[in-house]
Amino acid sequence: MEKITYRNKAFWAFNGSLQVDEIRSQVREFASAGYGGVFLHARGGLKVPYLGKEWMAACRAAITEAEKYGLEVWLYDEDGWPSGFAGGLVNGKGEDYCAKGICCCTGE
Repeated sequence: MEKITYRNKAFWAFNGSLQVDEIRSQVREFASAGYGGVFLHARGGLKVPYLGKEWMAACRAAITEAEKYGLEVWLYDEDGWPSGFAGGLVNGKGEDYCAKGICCCTGE
């Protein structure tokens, strides 16, 4: 399917237990509502470890389902911390893990 451009993207709160079938269903709802994509964002009430196996499986399900409908998927990484600290995991590793630069990969 052709990628949808210049459309709103939903700020999608990922919380609860993140059931894969429900995630796929919600992606289809975003597509049918005319959204151009979604931002996945960990929020209060998340019942799986942030960036753990269940989290990654949920993200993978959202991405693979979104591809079918030409939707973009973005990861909004704050999880209770400002500016992408991965739920405190990154800053807990020390200064060696601080960003020194940013690289954009388009997947092409």
